Amino acid sequence: KNISKDNEIQLVFSDPSEMEFISIYGKATVTTDPQILKEMYNSKTDIWFEGPDDPNLTAIKVRALDAYYWDSKSNKYVTLLKMGISAATGKNMDIGEKGRLDV
Repeated sequence: KNISKDNEIQLVFSDPSEMEFISIYGKATVTTDPQILKEMYNSKTDIWFEGPDDPNLTAIKVRALDAYYWDSKSNKYVTLLKMGISAATGKNMDIGEKGRLDV
């Protein structure tokens, strides 16, 4: 219901142990395409659905419009220390790479 009202979506993926993050903005649609549902379905979802042919099963398809990433060059403790130093001194510290991705 929410996607039919407003299909703008943001997906955020992270690996906090590696201080890697990505944020993807896009447009979402709900699909009931049997081929997609069979491809995406796995036994872990059996708790909610009765197989890939369950009439209640749907998938959300996202068309990415914009993506931004952050990737630390150091471990999380060094990165957090550099962020603290930067906040305290006002000087920009090299804490890693960031940027927009072509989508």
